[in-house]
Amino acid sequence: MARFASAQVGLTQAIDTVVDEANQSGQGADNAVTTTSFTATVAQLINGVIRLSGQAAINVTTPTAAQIVAAIFNCQVGSWFEFTLQNNNSGTATVVAGTGVTLAGTLTAPTTNKTQIYKGIVTNATLGSEAVKLVGLLVAGA
Repeated sequence: MARFASAQVGLTQAIDTVVDEANQSGQGADNAVTTTSFTATVAQLINGVIRLSGQAAINVTTPTAAQIVAAIFNCQVGSWFEFTLQNNNSGTATVVAGTGVTLAGTLTAPTTNKTQIYKGIVTNATLGSEAVKLVGLLVAGA
């Protein structure tokens, strides 16, 4: 797998990419959440795992795009993160967009012991106009 899109990457861009990857690999959290619908923290999203248990149907609202962009070191358009939502509830878990976040793909983790993987991509990193697209990629049995 190539780290850079083309062989003509400048030194600054190459260094920024490697630094971004190194900084993101140390972030994140493995969180057990047993409450009703809630807003996830940035730490729960960036390279994190959110485990849901003890409830029926639940909504998980993302942080705002501004909060997400602020948490990603050297954030720029194309910066990305992944998180996993493990649903051990008796009802469906649905991801809801925070301000500036758009959703695509599969946005629910089905009932009982199902895991949904999401990828977030920064589409605007400009202060005051931050935007993140969150895509549901895969649902699998836990």
